[in-house]
Amino acid sequence: MIKKLISYIFLLLTFAGCNHSVDSRLVRVNELSDCGEVDSAAIVLQNIVADSLNEHNRRYYDLMSIKLRDMSYQDIKGDTAITELIRYFDDNGTHSERAEAYYYGGRVYREMGDLPQSLDYFQKALDALDDNDNNNHARLKGKICSQMGQMFMSMYMFEQAKPKFHEAIAYQTACTDSIGLMYNYRNLAETHNYLKENDSVISCYKKSLAIIEKICPYGEDEVETWASIADFYIFNNSHEKAYEAFIHIEPYLNENYISNYVRITAMQIYLLKHHFSESKSLAYTLLQTKSLHNRKFAYNTISEISRLTNDKENIYKNVINYKNIIDSCNALYSKEAVIHQNSIYNYTQKEKEVQRLKEKQQYYMSVIYIFIILCLFICCVVSYMHFKNNKLKFELALQLRNLEILKKKQKVELNTNSITFNDSVELIKEQIINEYKNLTNNIPIDKLIVHEAILKSDVYCKIKNILSGKYECLTHEDWRKLDVNINKAYPGFKANIYTLHHKISEFEYQVCMLIKCRLTNNDIATLTYHQKSSITTTRSRLLKKMFKYNGKAADFDNFIYSL
Repeated sequence: MIKKLISYIFLLLTFAGCNHSVDSRLVRVNELSDCGEVDSAAIVLQNIVADSLNEHNRRYYDLMSIKLRDMSYQDIKGDTAITELIRYFDDNGTHSERAEAYYYGGRVYREMGDLPQSLDYFQKALDALDDNDNNNHARLKGKICSQMGQMFMSMYMFEQAKPKFHEAIAYQTACTDSIGLMYNYRNLAETHNYLKENDSVISCYKKSLAIIEKICPYGEDEVETWASIADFYIFNNSHEKAYEAFIHIEPYLNENYISNYVRITAMQIYLLKHHFSESKSLAYTLLQTKSLHNRKFAYNTISEISRLTNDKENIYKNVINYKNIIDSCNALYSKEAVIHQNSIYNYTQKEKEVQRLKEKQQYYMSVIYIFIILCLFICCVVSYMHFKNNKLKFELALQLRNLEILKKKQKVELNTNSITFNDSVELIKEQIINEYKNLTNNIPIDKLIVHEAILKSDVYCKIKNILSGKYECLTHEDWRKLDVNINKAYPGFKANIYTLHHKISEFEYQVCMLIKCRLTNNDIATLTYHQKSSITTTRSRLLKKMFKYNGKAADFDNFIYSL
């Protein structure tokens, strides 16, 4: 119950804080970018004057600007506006707006090299999305999980990367994001490769190829995937299978889109097949790049070709070049290792802190729940005691009235010579008990009979005429006369009633007088122009008013008879 109440409050606060409409042009920018039409989205965004927008739309405009720059492969690492955007949408945005702000916060911090902070933002982006996923949410979740998996891979945390790629694939399957599936199957294959799960590696690469054949065959992605398969077979000394994969690569080696990774794979296969001229040509192409990694493979291939062809003139020079590039690479790898180690350490520390905060939050929540349960228990006990107390007050009122009647109507004469003190006490007890029973259950005969002074009054005769079917009604003067007659016959009747509760209405007092005249519910309803059920409710209400006791209407009648 408490959790539901908290949820309702949270939803109300969310609705109150997120009641912002987004400009339709900005919505169009977001839709175009999600469909991959980045150029069209950029044109729409350029035609929007940011200064003409209100605050919410201005913030959304800035978010879309970062999104388009990121999708256009432009540099976003220096964009410090993302922190302010996250702060704004965290307070005023919808689930989707908060999630997207956190997502691009993660992208910016990933480009800056702050992997722990980037992972934290990505996780918050997942948490910001609601449980009722639509296609847009599934697509964004797929992108987030894919980014997290790639970052875990870059920190060599492959056990953590694998489930994230599986999540990404599940989301992208749900929203039929074929391009995302293609890349994530390749990422998952690389993860299985690092974890030495060879059967899963080829399976994932084949799934990626199956998607490529449907959406973009004979292109860069297909060549890259076949190169990865060939590289996997080379690493595992399955040269024949590597040659079979290379058949799909060789026709495209002269295309402009071919990456250096594909050239390295082709260079290695040419070397294995002793096609030295082709291998050396690719090596010299790689030497023109600035990447130490590419140049290392190139010098290694050239020195190996010199050794295999017994090129004594160049073999020493090539080996020295290879050694120098190895030293440079080792220095670079050492720096990267330190960076990765720091990233892993920072991530581990952050995870420990998050876990500690979660445990602390759970402890405080447990304390709060226990406190609430104790408060509810105390409230129940207090309510029960209050009910019992009111009931006892009612019973005590009856007993006190019984004692008063005993003092007035029954005086016990004790013969001290013939009756002992203990006998007299027992006699008084018995008389009190009998009188209490008479008042609450078995009303004595004299109580059942209406007083003679009332029976002979004009107003009582009029009451009988009305009840016999004559078309008359009790006037205000008639009620006054009835009041006078009853209080003459039963002195203190009205005073006792108003003493117990001073806010008795005129109608309620009329009901009391008619009860005292021993009239039935139907008779009282007729005389007061009310329903029978209304008269029953009134009697019960009067009992609660006077004694704070939820009893039967008959209990109130017994009390009136006792007055």
